Amino acid sequence: MYENSGWMMEEIARTRREAWLHDAELYRMERLALTARPQRAGLVTKILFQVGRWMAAWGSRLEERYRCAGELSVVNAGDCR
Repeated sequence: MYENSGWMMEEIARTRREAWLHDAELYRMERLALTARPQRAGLVTKILFQVGRWMAAWGSRLEERYRCAGELSVVNAGDCR
């Protein structure tokens, strides 16, 4: 039919192959960049962080409330011996 049709088909195949390889390289570089990015905190991490803050605040309030009782018990224990 065409005298250069074999050559044209090879050129089309080569061009497609280069495009696929280029797309694959872009995908690989994108995945590499995404793995280097710091991960966002998930829901469980956020919940545990908030629970930890509540426990720390509660501990501070308990420590403040019972500081006098703790000091008295240490003094009384020293006197009882």
